[in-house]
Amino acid sequence: MSLRLIRLDEVLERTAISRSELYNRIGDGRFPAPISLGPRLRAWSEQEVDAMISAMIREAPDDELRALVQALLASRKSA
Repeated sequence: MSLRLIRLDEVLERTAISRSELYNRIGDGRFPAPISLGPRLRAWSEQEVDAMISAMIREAPDDELRALVQALLASRKSA
């Protein structure tokens, strides 16, 4: 399976949340931070975004979202 990266505009469109809400969630651990691809280039893993959307649809509580983010970030390091 290949890794597909998506940019901010697509993340916002797919999650239906605002830019400020996205960065609030990143700041408090409820959404994974983007992957840095260069000094001014960041993107998200489509798989990570899909996992977060699924959790949001299930109305997962904040502690479950934070645990999911930690698991996603840990899997980045092992890839």
